[in-house]
Amino acid sequence: MGRFIPFAFVALVMVSCSQADVATEDGEVLTQCGAPGQQNLVGRTVEDLAAVSFASAVTRFINPGDVVTQDVRPERMNIEFGDDGKITRVYCG
Repeated sequence: MGRFIPFAFVALVMVSCSQADVATEDGEVLTQCGAPGQQNLVGRTVEDLAAVSFASAVTRFINPGDVVTQDVRPERMNIEFGDDGKITRVYCG
């Protein structure tokens, strides 16, 4: 039981953070990378990205289970994939 509580807490924190937009300390949601204009990518697959030109010069692709740094770079576009291989989220940070 003692090991379950820390695990549950970490899992809860990870889930709650994964759905939120990345924001600055003053609460402003990051948009510098052009992610708001790329929301049409959500639901598409990696094969669909071959013909896409990204608004950002720096793009990070995140697959399920990937370990990623927590540094925030406003100019970086993050593209997250779900277990089914489809894009689930596009955001700056």
